[in-house]
Amino acid sequence: MVLQGQSIFDVCLQNCGTIEGVFELANQNNLSITENLITGTILQTNGVLTDDDILDYYKVKNIQPATGLTIEISEDITNCEGIGCWIIEDNFKVS
Repeated sequence: MVLQGQSIFDVCLQNCGTIEGVFELANQNNLSITENLITGTILQTNGVLTDDDILDYYKVKNIQPATGLTIEISEDITNCEGIGCWIIEDNFKVS
């Protein structure tokens, strides 16, 4: 289940122990890897590559990564300037 603030990378890491299967996870669930996930959504992970050692470590330590942007962080970025903030074809044009 998707927790608040989790990206598809976080979900993949928490449920599979690796992000190597993130494209398969996205494909199985008809998602983009950049899509904002809805808290509480249950994603199918059947057949996605796993790393059991890392998965077990995350479960034992109750690690639940949540690196997705929040509204507060997103608002701070809107006033940001420079290459670390620009979005191609939005406020940074490639010609």
